[in-house]
Amino acid sequence: MSVDTPFFCSIHFGCSDIVAEGICGMLSSEEIKHFEDYGYLARSNAFDPEEVIDPIIKEYEGVLENLADTLFKQGTISSTYESLEFGERVTSIYEESKQIHNQFFDFSLPQKGITKDTPFWAGPAVFNALINPDLLDIVQSIVGTEIASNPVQHVRVKVPESRAPRDSEGNVMYGATPWHQDLGVVTEEADQTDMLTVWFPLMDTDEENGCLQVLPGSHTGEVMTHCPGAQGVQIPGALL
Repeated sequence: MSVDTPFFCSIHFGCSDIVAEGICGMLSSEEIKHFEDYGYLARSNAFDPEEVIDPIIKEYEGVLENLADTLFKQGTISSTYESLEFGERVTSIYEESKQIHNQFFDFSLPQKGITKDTPFWAGPAVFNALINPDLLDIVQSIVGTEIASNPVQHVRVKVPESRAPRDSEGNVMYGATPWHQDLGVVTEEADQTDMLTVWFPLMDTDEENGCLQVLPGSHTGEVMTHCPGAQGVQIPGALL
């Protein structure tokens, strides 16, 4: 799963009470059957990117500006790289600081080690994406009208692994997400929950820069063994 990818950014959140109204984005019976049979569905034009994604990017440009200023004042980086576009700027800051700063962009707190200074971002553009009516119409097609956003939600800002910070053992500190089942990385309380994952990129994505990968039909089996790894809890390669 470890690949050298260009800069990539995406939003991932789980839906398991917000009432979704309207039917313009509802899935067709064919799409629902595809989801039930294969465990996933790729939906193009799920919402207006100018309405949803552009404001998020603009919001994160402000987050990055504040992060760059803070690190520069601390002497952690020698430049704020203000002339660079967002992806190259993030990459340069991560590379020079030799640190991962993804928590500044994420809208969930970490599972442990939380302090009063732990950063996270809950700006209006990100929140508006989570409650976008077109997106919720799609979710409603699967889970019904009562929709709750659970804490399995993240904004992932990833830089090319060739330039990414590494730990003392040489592992990329925040690289490609390993194979896993969401139910395998949450607590037992979620076992009886019908949980739907919604994933959408904030930029064009393909096989070169970090598209989502799935194993069709794997949702029908048992939850597989998950073990700790350099990139988080994962399914051991021998079981795949």
